[in-house]
Amino acid sequence: MLVERLTQGLAGIGSAANEAFEHILRWPAVKFKRGQKLTRTEYYHLVAAGVFEQGGAKVLGLSPYDDYEAFSFLFYEDEKRIAYINPGQPHHSERRARLGIPPEEARLDALRPEQREFFKKHLPETYERFKR
Repeated sequence: MLVERLTQGLAGIGSAANEAFEHILRWPAVKFKRGQKLTRTEYYHLVAAGVFEQGGAKVLGLSPYDDYEAFSFLFYEDEKRIAYINPGQPHHSERRARLGIPPEEARLDALRPEQREFFKKHLPETYERFKR
């Protein structure tokens, strides 16, 4: 009887752990890989899992944006695609990064006004790489 109850309890814990993993890590990672916009909570779950590094630019006084806000400026959407802009990905490279698109594949006119301003002010080299 006792062993049976312990076995059931452990099975319940395993099931709860699997559900938590799906909700907290797997689905946000799938959304990111598909280029879908992450919520603040999903972003910080992936930071906690080590998927993204936390930059702390606002804390250091380098940017008026917190990490999630800066990350959200990388979200790109136009009539044909949704994706994340990967400023570190070279456009003409045989070795493409697994995630995101290079700025050359994103149209400047498709960026939201606050995105254009962000890139122009904080990442001017990336700003120059967008399709005109």
